[in-house]
Amino acid sequence: MRQLQLTHSSSFLLLFSFCFLLSACGATPPLLTVVGDVTTSTARIVYDPIEAGLHSPSTLKMKVVEEASSRHLVTADVPLSAYPLAVEVRGLRPAVMYKVLFLSAPSSAGQGEASGPRVVGSVSFFTLSSDAAPVHLPVMSCNRVNEDEDVAFAEGISVDQNKRTGAVHLGDQVYADRPVSEARSALERGDGEKASARSAMTRLRNLYRSVFGSASTHAVLSSAPNWMIPDDHDIANNVDADKLVEAVMYDEAVREQRRGGEPALPPIPRIPLSAFAAGRLGAYEYQRLLRTEMPSPSSLLLPFLNAFGSEVNKQEWIAEMEELMADFAHPRTTIVDVNGDGAYKATQSDTFADDDFFFFSRQIGPIFAIFADTRFDRTFHIEAVKEAIERRKRGGQGKEEEDGAIAFFFFYAVGISA
Repeated sequence: MRQLQLTHSSSFLLLFSFCFLLSACGATPPLLTVVGDVTTSTARIVYDPIEAGLHSPSTLKMKVVEEASSRHLVTADVPLSAYPLAVEVRGLRPAVMYKVLFLSAPSSAGQGEASGPRVVGSVSFFTLSSDAAPVHLPVMSCNRVNEDEDVAFAEGISVDQNKRTGAVHLGDQVYADRPVSEARSALERGDGEKASARSAMTRLRNLYRSVFGSASTHAVLSSAPNWMIPDDHDIANNVDADKLVEAVMYDEAVREQRRGGEPALPPIPRIPLSAFAAGRLGAYEYQRLLRTEMPSPSSLLLPFLNAFGSEVNKQEWIAEMEELMADFAHPRTTIVDVNGDGAYKATQSDTFADDDFFFFSRQIGPIFAIFADTRFDRTFHIEAVKEAIERRKRGGQGKEEEDGAIAFFFFYAVGISA
């Protein structure tokens, strides 16, 4: 990770996080900008060039401004490439609204005239308050804007950014079904290039740019902090460990044939391994990068999906689990232990409430997710999760899950702490 210390009055430290692999660029807006994890003194921003040719030259000017006073705090060069990068700004003040501008270098306007710097992207956000304060986190999921053009919910929560601390995105931030289908069709045709991980990643990056760059979604992503957890559609529909094993076995058989062996070639997998790799890397580049650094390229290739439907009750296993998935269906029916007596009641809610555990039911299968609001000053306690699950299992919610097994994913306090 590259670091740059700026010698300005605010003493900012910019931390640059680099992702891996290259891809082609897409369409408008010129620069995709997403506000990630924000604390009382830091803000993390992911940016990705969409306009063709924007990454040449390879730097942008970044300006940080206090919104209320219009006080210009710092200007710095930030690296630019054909894939997502992140910059972390430090030295901010609590409960202050900031605006960050990204400007391209001056360019020739023809006939010897030169144009000035062009604003190609911007974000705005409030830093967290150092005092105890209400937290408003609207929840988004299942963003099908590129398929059904449904923008009502995104437009609704972006009307007044001052009324929300940020947004939590619980699964299916994009629908990768079409890129997966294209990769599988390429395998069927024997088109190795189109079926490759590089081509799959290009298709998926372009999908993220199309969805995140849409007017309604980008209004949410660029105006307050965002915390994201992927679900199946971010990789492929109904992704699970069996499909991963299927893809690995097919890939190994093909490799063995190329080495001169004669293994029986399994049926073409429902989800090609290249689509698994692209989906996972895409989730890191466009979602996990909002809160933390990228892992090494080699660790991205390790198997990562746990078997769905197996009971999860070991604290050690949870502590080591890095890959989490979450989802819930609209309308958001929230089952809350209102009185603390294990008698859960269904309510309708767009936001988290203090200290309540939420169980977002899925329409299919015995899978549900557990989340908790942390007021930003407590860590998520795994024992509380385990107790909540035990109460859920004996809490009179109707018949037990069909196989008596529960798959769950816990929300790691959205990665934020004051």
